[in-house]
Amino acid sequence: MYWVGVLFGLSLLLYGVYLVTTFRKPLRILLVVSTIVLAASWAGYVYAFVIQDFSLLEVAKNTYAGMEWWLRLAASWSGTGSSLLLFSLFIGLFIAAAYFSGANVNALRISTILLLLVGASTYLYGTFDTLSVPTVGAGLNPF
Repeated sequence: MYWVGVLFGLSLLLYGVYLVTTFRKPLRILLVVSTIVLAASWAGYVYAFVIQDFSLLEVAKNTYAGMEWWLRLAASWSGTGSSLLLFSLFIGLFIAAAYFSGANVNALRISTILLLLVGASTYLYGTFDTLSVPTVGAGLNPF
């Protein structure tokens, strides 16, 4: 598992704890920290694409050596697992924005459950799988 997967798992754990606290008094600091960790996991994932860390399977599948940096940036959400990770980030940002705008606690709970389900799908798809054999990538549209 790539190190970003551990960071993403930590953010999901924090969101799970946040979901439990919504049945008492939601903890603002817990929501802020979990959103920051989620954003950091996405930033680390994009960084792996930009520097072409081919040990991450998604980078090897969706980029190749010599690819322009802006194409590598766009490739960071081109795979299914990458899209799920980005969707998780959007849901996390929505939860934080909804909380600070005074949204209904039930809407926050449903959104958090959705985030946890999409996060589990991200793991099940194998987004953070690594390669043991070095490669130079397959390209954006491999044959």
